[in-house]
Amino acid sequence: ALSLLNYLFLTLLVAHIFAAIYCPILDCDEVFNYWEPLHHLVHGEGLQTWEYSGSFALRSYLYLLIHSPVIISTKFLGFSKLYGFYALRIQIAF
Repeated sequence: ALSLLNYLFLTLLVAHIFAAIYCPILDCDEVFNYWEPLHHLVHGEGLQTWEYSGSFALRSYLYLLIHSPVIISTKFLGFSKLYGFYALRIQIAF
């Protein structure tokens, strides 16, 4: 038997995963300020936004490095980049 807290936790967990997978990207910052530079950092290809470039260096790579283990692990396990993208969205959803 599930307690009320366990039931609420599982409900919120499923809702977050569902939203991370099925909701469209509503804010371009998610893609251009985080996904693209992280993709560039891990895969060595893709766009590097001007905020992360050495000329301006307005954003720190620390936030990207916090999320990089998810992308590195999906790459290491042989999953496609699309799975890495959704795994990152699920991680950020929490």
